[in-house]
Order: sequence, then C-alpha cells, then structure tokens
Amino acid sequence: HGTAKAVLSDTWLGLAGRVAAMPWPQNGQRVEMTMLVGTETSRLTLLGGPDAGEVWGIQSWATYRIKGRVMIFGRDDTVSFWLPTIQYFIEAPFRLREATVVAYMGSVTVEGRQYDRVFASWGTDEPQEKIDQYIVWIDRETGLLAFLEYTVRDILPSLTATIAYEDYQVVDGIHVAMTMVNVSSPGGERVGHRMELERIEYGITVPADHFV
Repeated sequence: HGTAKAVLSDTWLGLAGRVAAMPWPQNGQRVEMTMLVGTETSRLTLLGGPDAGEVWGIQSWATYRIKGRVMIFGRDDTVSFWLPTIQYFIEAPFRLREATVVAYMGSVTVEGRQYDRVFASWGTDEPQEKIDQYIVWIDRETGLLAFLEYTVRDILPSLTATIAYEDYQVVDGIHVAMTMVNVSSPGGERVGHRMELERIEYGITVPADHFV
C-alpha cells in the first residue's frame, strides 16, 4: 500500500514526561494522520482540544503548520521530530527490514514467554550521531514484534527507550499493533507515553496537493 490514514490518541503517563517532552496542547490528544508509506512524508490534524483543526506537515524534511487559513513554512523541530517518529513506530514491523546490519542476539524468556532478539543498524554496528539503532524482540509463539528497544539520538546520544507492541488486529491483511506504549524494560512497568490507534486504513486516495 502506498498510503495510510490513522486516527490515534497519545497519552503521557507522568507529569515529568508531559512537561519535558509532550508536543500536544492537551494530554490524550487525538489526531488524524495521513502518511505516504515507507517515507518521511505525512500530515497530521489535531482533533479536539484548544488547537483543534491545526495541521502539521512534513515533506522531504520541510515542515509547515496550517492554523486557520494561514500556512506557516519554516523549520519546526517539533513537527520534524514527531511526525516521522509516530509514522516509523506504526510502520516499524516492516521498515526495520531495511536495516543493513543485522545480528541475532539470542533468545530471552520474560514472564513465561520466549522472545528472539535481533540487533538492527544501518551502515555499521557502531554508534552513529544521526542514525538510531534497535533491538527487536520477536515473540517466538506469534512471530510478531513484541518489544522494540531504540536510541533517540536526535535528542541525546546516550538516550534509549523501549516500546511494547500490543493489541494486534488484522487490517487489510496486515497485523497492526493498536497499542504502542513505552515500558521501563521488556515486561516492565509502563512509562513515557501510550499511543492508541482507533482505526487505520491503507491504500487511501490522497489529493495531489495534500502534503503541500
């Protein structure tokens, strides 16, 4: 599928995280996001809240916002970080296969379930300033992505986090995790923020000028 559209909410679980990192005008913000699959081109509309109707967009790493009838172009670090990040986490089970450096790290049992771990990187297995690296946890029973450990080098070279993929549903033949939530470690407590997909559809028709 070349396109996708999702409606999701993003809830931040602690005050510190909301103050330091939450990009939304309200906690639990609902958004509608249209994406060109496999790229960093997307457009997001805030649904509800004090800024309802505001649009964020990114195309070829150029960012913009639309407020009312006014379109604002220019560098926007919030838009350039969050739109590709949200899209990548939704698409991660597929896009991680683009990694050029892959290494099996063995199996681990957590809370009675067995997982195979795979290291994924690009170009080299060494840390890189602008490229994130991942440890993929695959549930051996289901064959699906269960946890993803990752770096966040856009923010801090040493920063890492883990996200759990839960509540899988089959949409147009695709297994989609409807809940993606940060955890302290695989099987650990929930921290950070939780993204919940209300719905997602693939292969939608997008007007030629939709992404500006």
